[in-house]
Amino acid sequence: MRDFFLSECRRFRNAALIFAAVHLLLQLFINRMTDILQVRRELHMLILGVYMTAGMAFALVQFGSYRQPGRWLWLLHRPLARGAVFGSVALASALLIVVAVGVPALLTVASIDTLSARTVDGRHYAMVLELVLLTIIAWLVGSYVMINGRRSAIVVVLLPYLMLAQMASVYVRLLPAVLCLALLAFIAYSTFKPDRAAPPSGMALVATAAPLQLDPDEGHNPRKPMFRAAYSHLLQRLLHEHLGGPAVPAATPELANYLAQTLQVNTALK
Repeated sequence: MRDFFLSECRRFRNAALIFAAVHLLLQLFINRMTDILQVRRELHMLILGVYMTAGMAFALVQFGSYRQPGRWLWLLHRPLARGAVFGSVALASALLIVVAVGVPALLTVASIDTLSARTVDGRHYAMVLELVLLTIIAWLVGSYVMINGRRSAIVVVLLPYLMLAQMASVYVRLLPAVLCLALLAFIAYSTFKPDRAAPPSGMALVATAAPLQLDPDEGHNPRKPMFRAAYSHLLQRLLHEHLGGPAVPAATPELANYLAQTLQVNTALK
């Protein structure tokens, strides 16, 4: 496992270092024109979208080479457990993302804190952690889509949107980000098997199919706030029941009524 982890790090080492250097220079350049820590919400969401796109692109490139039948068999048929192989790839990718995204962002915040008169507090450092988590989440989404190979796999893109698209402080957003990362890691691991054509099962199937089971009018393009609340509630229940996550508060009367009216006949979701 250690050798495979190091080989994955060496494989993308140069790309990660180049990305980190360019990332740092761009942040310092933008910070000279405006206060990068006090940007408008619209610009902040755009920046997060760029980082998540980069994380997804990393996964597409990484697993695009492995998904070929011969290389996929070479990847999995080795004297390592399936979990060890997936863990090695995931840990190496997370480390590369920390180097390429987290370290430059942390250096930028620290330089503003120590070399300028601008106000920097704990939430700005917490935003660096959130940035890394969101990039890893995007990498997991890209990994699942690339390994699964089905068009329907794109539905997993809704998961971060439904769980993380909320107006709250960065400290409040960290918990949903960690829960989303854990759930996506489980879903991605469920497809990491010799037969990539086999459909997902168990909690992975429930998590990816839940948007279509809740409300047929919403489908893959959710618009109703109540739909997003219902999906988030169901995912938190799954995390609590299967991964030992925190207990989920009881649904409000409005949410309970919505769930009762819209849930299809699916015992996994009830």
